[in-house]
Amino acid sequence: MSAALAPAAEHAAPQRARLLAYSRFQLRDFLLTKGLGTVLLMALMLFTVYMPFRTARSADPEGVLALVAPAFKEVMRLYVTLGVLFATNGIVAEDRKFGFYRFYFAKPVGVVAFYAQKFATHLIGHLLIGTVLVGAFSVLFAPLWIPAYWPVLALLFVALGGIGFLLSAVTTVDWVSLVGVYFIAEVGWSLYGTSGDWREALVHLLPPVHRIGEVIHAVVHRDPLPGRLLLWLTAYGAACFVLGLVVLARRKLATS
Repeated sequence: MSAALAPAAEHAAPQRARLLAYSRFQLRDFLLTKGLGTVLLMALMLFTVYMPFRTARSADPEGVLALVAPAFKEVMRLYVTLGVLFATNGIVAEDRKFGFYRFYFAKPVGVVAFYAQKFATHLIGHLLIGTVLVGAFSVLFAPLWIPAYWPVLALLFVALGGIGFLLSAVTTVDWVSLVGVYFIAEVGWSLYGTSGDWREALVHLLPPVHRIGEVIHAVVHRDPLPGRLLLWLTAYGAACFVLGLVVLARRKLATS
């Protein structure tokens, strides 16, 4: 019986080795393409926020410290939404659109495992850029150390990135779809979130993206984190991520 299992074990080991080798490529590709674009965009955002801060600091060096937390809250909010949009844009759709999957899967590597790992490497890249962002903010504004920043950044990546991953597995216009989901959810919750009728029940099927600001506020001001809200957001994104993997397992990548 052990002899019969040996070929399967030998096949699994090279597949795992190839998958790990791809992880280095996936992370490098993310940092040099989407990551670089994200860094440039956030540098522009930092500059936009910094200029009025610099002017205020010249007028009132002591009082301006009260502006540090609101400034970082705005920067973090932008990074959470735009950074995830960049990180998940085309995560599956680009490979299908440009035919890259023919190269990736010329060797025996599982499609589901490949894209699950790609999502994980993009999460790591997102955290690395987030670290650079908080470092740059500390240099420009004031030294900043917020322990909850990194775990919450990871959870919000899963919350929003899981939706982006599912859309990328389903359609080739994933970033447009994700922006559409953001917009519909914001409007839906705003108009019908407390309507008390069937529309409120329908809105609860949408992600509670309108409450991400509450999470970021708690992080920046070191308040107790809203555990239920974080769980809701993360569970929603994780469910979308798993559903995206199911789509990949059942749908051919060659499908346009």
